[in-house]
Amino acid sequence: MDNLIIKSYFGGQLNNSGGSVKGAALFEALDVAALTLVNENITQFYNQWGVVTNRAEIKYHDRVLPFSFVEIYGDIDSVSGASIDMGLTMYTRVAKETEWRKSCTGVFCFSIINEQKQIVRIPRDIRDAFKR
Repeated sequence: MDNLIIKSYFGGQLNNSGGSVKGAALFEALDVAALTLVNENITQFYNQWGVVTNRAEIKYHDRVLPFSFVEIYGDIDSVSGASIDMGLTMYTRVAKETEWRKSCTGVFCFSIINEQKQIVRIPRDIRDAFKR
């Protein structure tokens, strides 16, 4: 079961010419959620490391209207020697509705870097902790 990572609100300043929220704003919200998930589960225990997004795939399912409430759910799917992969799902609803709609889903992959900004191999104890 995916965990709730972010609960937020899209205001009216992120609109495109079609009247919906810009795709870049949706991508940014998913990216922040993915980074939060990695930080809470891995990098907070290793202060000398940071992470960078090395791949992201997003599928947009439904348009997001301005002034929408947002919930992003996700979980770490796998951890290999080179990357941390996670799946995310964004649900939105406008203020006068009660039904949440799946707006977009995404897969984000992160690599760990050290203080010299070099990619670091993910240690075996971390990989073993996320095996399913």
